Amino acid sequence: MTDPHKLTAGQASAALQSGRLTSEALIRSCLARIAARDADVEAWAYLDEGQALAAARASDVKRAAGTPLG
Repeated sequence: MTDPHKLTAGQASAALQSGRLTSEALIRSCLARIAARDADVEAWAYLDEGQALAAARASDVKRAAGTPLG
């Protein structure tokens, strides 16, 4: 699979639904890309990495339990 941060929204959704990708892995990839580029881009005034990862883990738990994500 390509780097998760390079996926389109549709590709990421399909990979998440099929189990080929977890929300946590997707967010970690995006956070790593932000860390690598934000000094040049300066797109973020505030980013709570811990909250982003916690939300991703919660989504993974819901998906594993069969709860629809809305």
